[in-house]
Amino acid sequence: MECIVLTQKEKDKLVAHAIEQQPSESCAMLLGKKSW
Repeated sequence: MECIVLTQKEKDKLVAHAIEQQPSESCAMLLGKKSW
C-alpha cells in the first residue's frame, strides 16, 4: 500500500466520494474510525 500525503481538501474530496460509493461502515473504516 502506497503512503500518500494528502491535503485536508483532498482528503475531504476522497471521503465525499467514498460516502457516495460505499455504505457508511466502509467510509468509517476508510477514515480509520469505528464509529462517528
